[in-house]
Amino acid sequence: MLSSLLSAQHMTWEELEKTIAYYQAGDMHLKAIPYFQQILELAELRYTKNSTRYVYWLNELARSYQATKDWSSLLEIYTEIETLTLKIHGKRSVDLAMCWANLGNVYMQLKQYERAEQLCFDVQHFKVFNPVVKRYIAVNVFEEDEAYSLNLEVKKVYIASLNTLVDIYKRTGADIVAKEVTHKALEETNKTIRYILKGFKREPPEQMIEDIKRLMVIYENYENYTEAEELYLDAIQLTQGTVLYLPLSSSLSLIYQRIGEFRASKLICSSALKITKENFGDRSIEFAMAITDLAVFYTAKGDYFEASKLYMKARSIALFLEGKDSVMYQTIDEKLDELYKIGNQK
Repeated sequence: MLSSLLSAQHMTWEELEKTIAYYQAGDMHLKAIPYFQQILELAELRYTKNSTRYVYWLNELARSYQATKDWSSLLEIYTEIETLTLKIHGKRSVDLAMCWANLGNVYMQLKQYERAEQLCFDVQHFKVFNPVVKRYIAVNVFEEDEAYSLNLEVKKVYIASLNTLVDIYKRTGADIVAKEVTHKALEETNKTIRYILKGFKREPPEQMIEDIKRLMVIYENYENYTEAEELYLDAIQLTQGTVLYLPLSSSLSLIYQRIGEFRASKLICSSALKITKENFGDRSIEFAMAITDLAVFYTAKGDYFEASKLYMKARSIALFLEGKDSVMYQTIDEKLDELYKIGNQK
């Protein structure tokens, strides 16, 4: 951790952004956290704390704390975000509604169930201004219209509040209510993902990936894998040949591994490798990432020798393109170390 902090102090803004993005994309959130301190200091100097850019990086830090389940730190972060959001956007912004939805989840994790439930109810009745019909509409009745980006953000807020309510009711033994809210949450998620896919040309690719992957978590949590598979296959078919294809196919492959469908997982990984090679070449970072996805498959299958060969191939590409000091090279190196340790224990 100390070495990461020292390294971060000498990085440029662009290097910090790239490092954080790489660690978050690889679900290595604990490694990303030291770099946030430096980028937040730079953001305060560049934009001041009362700016959307500073709040953006606070939200990204919150995402990493959530992944590491550091709920106390997360409560502090979201409390600060709430204060700054009120100053920047006022009392009727969708940003404030999302902050409350996130706070509701944190309070639920901290077992403050009544407070969490009330925040969820506040979120669902929170009124957001709809510029198309020129009036304020509550989050739980906000309908699809021409305001694509706003509608999508409102739907994500609503689903977040429903997911938290499901967890509250499950934890407190209210199983019948939990089942009803689960059905509603799945229904809204299905509609929203199809809405995102319909708006494929309107949303930046990177944001679309994040939106779909975050929403898909609900199917994994409720073990509704059939629905997840159908939606992922729709997304993959639509995005084939674009930068969206690889991360979405990777996520579907992991779902197949989780439920023991290894043949389907290998088929997805092999197809992704072939398509990535055709689109980006076999000396590209995209191709190296596709190789690591196949290595993850072989690791899950217990074939550590084949996984090691693939990781070494991906590492040589990372070395050629980015050098030994790159995050990708070092991460693959760590994966190889882990496999060698497992091999030596057998």
